[in-house]
Amino acid sequence: MTLALGVLMIVQQHDGIDAYFKSRQAVATSGAGQVLRTWLLSVAAFWALLGILRMPRPTRRVRFTVTCRRMLLPLVLLLNLVVNNPISQPRFWVGTVLLSLLFSAPSMCRPRAFRVTAATLLATVLFAFPYCDYFRYDNREQVSVVMLTDQFTSNGDYDAFQQVETGIDYAREHGFAPRNVVGVLLFAVPRSLWPDKPPDTGITLARYAGYSFTNLSAPLWIESYIWAGLPAVFITFYLMGVIGRRVDGMQNRLRESQGTLAVLLVPAFAFYQMIFLRGSLLGIIGPLALTLVIPLLITAPAGTRQSSFDSRVATAIALMQPSRER
Repeated sequence: MTLALGVLMIVQQHDGIDAYFKSRQAVATSGAGQVLRTWLLSVAAFWALLGILRMPRPTRRVRFTVTCRRMLLPLVLLLNLVVNNPISQPRFWVGTVLLSLLFSAPSMCRPRAFRVTAATLLATVLFAFPYCDYFRYDNREQVSVVMLTDQFTSNGDYDAFQQVETGIDYAREHGFAPRNVVGVLLFAVPRSLWPDKPPDTGITLARYAGYSFTNLSAPLWIESYIWAGLPAVFITFYLMGVIGRRVDGMQNRLRESQGTLAVLLVPAFAFYQMIFLRGSLLGIIGPLALTLVIPLLITAPAGTRQSSFDSRVATAIALMQPSRER
């Protein structure tokens, strides 16, 4: 299904497959509603590849299934190279895809491997992250390497401190905006149907501060603060802690059951939290919702799946047994 969706959507692109190797701007402006369709294809392709690589291997007796997997793997991998490449996709999503695939491997969950990868990731965020957005626009500026201190003080990628300060001033002057929570929850409603839909918090704060560049973040701390002050911040992060603890518990219980929903979803959600904490939510909640919903639609709990399989096997064996007269 994912391959069919990919072929259909790529053919419908204004520039076809070439649009995915020009810039993010080329994909986003190639048609009405294209952004949502592009995200749907990107997330579906990611889960298809993760499922083929990490779902439990069938027994040798099921040769047809094994053959199908071997045939589909290069096709799904090629689809991901097209729709999830760093040219047409944001940095946070490319990082989520690569790191999820990497840490879904059991060997990468060992303490030493995790420490080495975490240190590499931290160095990448500090030194290489600003230069990984080279393909955002069609008209690209010349890359100039500057000191790390200059990056922290002048680059919009490291705007968290300034945006938090601006958000406090904004809330003090304009008051809290609890309706922004509704805007995040109903992110899929187009503004043509909801003219008063709350705007992106990062853009709102940038305009309030008088910046000419409005593509800025809104860290979850200040976004939740603007909703209803410190109580909203406490409730938001308390809920994140509760959810994170339950997800970790599921992963520990299913550590040996590779391919179940919890095991596959944990690394994807873990690495997506980097952009989730950075915000703003209205800009990143769509891909997050698709990342969580798609595996729920295509998988079943391990126990249910196994019991159903065992039931079918038992039924088949019973039918093959000759009837005995008493």
